[in-house]
Amino acid sequence: MSSIPGITGSGGIFSATDLQDSDFLATASVMKMVINGYAGAGTIQLGGYDYHDGTRATGEQRDFKAGQCIGACLEYAARVGVPLMILAGIATYFNSRASVARQSVEAAANPQTAMMNKLALYVFPLGVVVGGPFLPLAIIFYWFANNIWTFGQQHYVFGKIAEEEEAKKEDASARRAANAPPPGAKPKRPPKQPAAPSNEGSNDGAEITDSSGIEIPDAGSERPTAEPKAGTADPKTAGSNGAGSAGRTPRPGARPKKRKR
Repeated sequence: MSSIPGITGSGGIFSATDLQDSDFLATASVMKMVINGYAGAGTIQLGGYDYHDGTRATGEQRDFKAGQCIGACLEYAARVGVPLMILAGIATYFNSRASVARQSVEAAANPQTAMMNKLALYVFPLGVVVGGPFLPLAIIFYWFANNIWTFGQQHYVFGKIAEEEEAKKEDASARRAANAPPPGAKPKRPPKQPAAPSNEGSNDGAEITDSSGIEIPDAGSERPTAEPKAGTADPKTAGSNGAGSAGRTPRPGARPKKRKR
């Protein structure tokens, strides 16, 4: 039989001489298949335990051999399981660390979130290592494989998200740089519009006439008032007459005055 690490050879559980015994050979084969995950369960059958000869020496020899087979299975499980437990705890820690690193500052400042982060970073990995000896190796192997797969998946997905965010930042910086003026260039200001010339004082001593030929006096000169002609009513006093009061609107609630005939 060739050397199997952990079972035969240097530092192995069984020596080459032990494997000449069919009971030890069966034990080595079954524990290898079950503990390494090649079989779900296994049975080791040892014969000659009916003690037909009735001697104590034969019974003790058989019991000692059964103890050797059981101890070999436990020893091999410890050799395979303890490193697997440690690796599963390390994988759980790094997986939790990657998840915590993606949290925002506001979420990490929450006391409840901070407490859960501490549990995920320290308590859960330690629980895998401490509780591993009391659990089947299949569960420890599942935790180890699941954490490795999840860590790789998160690394890939978070890397893609980081690349997209970096591309968006570079695009925004490029747009700002395209819209910004070159270094050292003076800003262009719109030309000032010339002020409109003022007409004040330009009409001194000049007479302005409109299209009808009526002279318009200067703003600084006094305009003569025309006296009303005979037979015409003064517009200031026309409101007191009946003609002027005809177009006047009565106050609200006032009674209309009766006109005398």
